[in-house]
Amino acid sequence: MLRQLLILLLIALFTVTSIACNQVSASSPDQEKPAVPGVVEAAIAPVEAENNEPVYAVNEALAQVKKKASNRAESSAEIGRAAAESEAVHADLPKDVVVTDVFGYQDTGGFFSYYHLVGNIYNGTDTAVTQVELTISIKDASGQALLKDDADNPVDTVVIHPLLWTIQPGQSAPFAYLLNMEEGKPETYEASVADFVPTDAKEVKVEVQNDQMVKGDDGTGYIVGELVNLGETAVELNTMAGAALDSDQHVVAANSYAAMAGYLAPAGDASGNDRTAFRISMSGPVPTVKSWAVYLDAEPVRTEKAPNLELSEPRIYLDEEGYTHLVGSVTNKAEGTVEVLILAGLYAADGTVLDADSAYLPYALEPGQSVPYHFNNFSGVDNVLDQSDKLDQAKVRVVSALSNSYKHVSLESRNETQEQTGGSWHFSGEAVNNSGQRLSWATVVVAVYDHQGQLLATEDTDVYGENSIIEPQEATAYQLDLDMPASVDPAKVTVKTYIQGLVN
Repeated sequence: MLRQLLILLLIALFTVTSIACNQVSASSPDQEKPAVPGVVEAAIAPVEAENNEPVYAVNEALAQVKKKASNRAESSAEIGRAAAESEAVHADLPKDVVVTDVFGYQDTGGFFSYYHLVGNIYNGTDTAVTQVELTISIKDASGQALLKDDADNPVDTVVIHPLLWTIQPGQSAPFAYLLNMEEGKPETYEASVADFVPTDAKEVKVEVQNDQMVKGDDGTGYIVGELVNLGETAVELNTMAGAALDSDQHVVAANSYAAMAGYLAPAGDASGNDRTAFRISMSGPVPTVKSWAVYLDAEPVRTEKAPNLELSEPRIYLDEEGYTHLVGSVTNKAEGTVEVLILAGLYAADGTVLDADSAYLPYALEPGQSVPYHFNNFSGVDNVLDQSDKLDQAKVRVVSALSNSYKHVSLESRNETQEQTGGSWHFSGEAVNNSGQRLSWATVVVAVYDHQGQLLATEDTDVYGENSIIEPQEATAYQLDLDMPASVDPAKVTVKTYIQGLVN
């Protein structure tokens, strides 16, 4: 499981690296800045989806969408009027790729606190652009540069990229850079476009639906919603970003997506894969936030054949501490072994998305094999007051099912013990390598079922041998903790342990 968490962390983390034309500088967050491209904006509060469903067109490979609760675009005519307003807003900008605003703030990360430099890039040219580079500088009150290069040497500027690879004409993309506060306290900063490459981009038609932005108890901002393909052609979502905006539509926080599926089937797909839930998390606090924006980099692709996997009905539960969990199982109906990534979306009764997260199955599935899964990281619900009270349903879809050619073996478990301390159950035992082969590691899955065979909760962990390799007949100890649903009677459940080893 550790290796899978590392993969997800690497995907979620973004590296922003960029160089100089059309400079914007600032000495304080309150400086007056040009407006971001005009599109519809929205108040930072959950909205009723049935009364405020927005319609957005993703023009070719990129679109920026901002919503306004009192002025939703309900038709193509409304969308056209918003585009005309956007041209008027940027009539004073050069027909070039420019930085329109830049903003800096310190997050509330405590020991790992960072300074965030964020802003907006606008493409005023007549063609889509890619490989956009910026240069940024950050200095303290004495004028000392606070930036360092990859070799940890002090430098005046560094090169970063926006959070999207492609920017359509008349559209925008945010950028973001993290600075360790150990380098000093930033006082002034500058950002300017250095280079870009014109490119062709094909049109796709996607809507952002059932979305909202909420603030967590620690100031983190969460943008959640659905991306829905309205076109007859499948769509590949190359990347996605979100930004928090102040009352003047200036970017004051930004980040790339934390969870979404990268493929959207053509509109009307029977399995529901023409849509994906998403979540974007932005470190706070950003007290000036009044609205938000979503940015997409997408392109049409050939329709993919859906993997032959069977997903059980997902089940939501809250543990005794009030944290949200989602469990279910996946069965491989295909002929080959696959490694599966799945995505879960949580919804309110009116269809509004409350949160989304992605997770790999505990281990690769061989033909005919099933395995339980769990989602335990719904920070967009758990960290936001009253969000869990709105939970109504969950949807789970496959993000990817990659062929896995490694050899796997099932192992035995022995000397199992179980202890309960309130809602936390502790399990331990030994994974016995009875395969006769040397193993790189083994994955232990513990699942708890009720008397009707319904999955209540599950957790997994990886184990390794004394010298990394698990030798034949070696018994490797395991232990894990499982947060159970509230008020489960230990005498009325069945515990099953599944162990799969990877042959070295």
